[in-house]
Amino acid sequence: SNGYPVLGKLYGRRFDLTYTTNGIPIYPLAYGRILKNYNSILQWQFIQKSEKGYSLNLVLKNEDKDQIEDMKRQIQEILGNDAIIDINLVKEIPVMRSGKRKPVKNVQRKHRYYFKNTI
Repeated sequence: SNGYPVLGKLYGRRFDLTYTTNGIPIYPLAYGRILKNYNSILQWQFIQKSEKGYSLNLVLKNEDKDQIEDMKRQIQEILGNDAIIDINLVKEIPVMRSGKRKPVKNVQRKHRYYFKNTI
């Protein structure tokens, strides 16, 4: 440590990184900044499935097609015009062993890097 303080542990959540269609990493909370503006959303999960394929799973109080299209448009502005975004209306977002829901997942094999949000 050469006289400098050393961190023993970092605490926080580990989020998967997702990427634009051009391979630029996206901060995981960017999706939450968009989706928090829609009161009809009870739960959500964003998944990157491939280089240009994505899914947005939504649990909604009520379905409003205009709002859903607006969400999709805003997310597509981040990811790229060639992004293929599937919107899935589901009854519930699966819970992990920890009892928490993972809001952002990257399941493609090409990029499996993580961002650790620490306090």
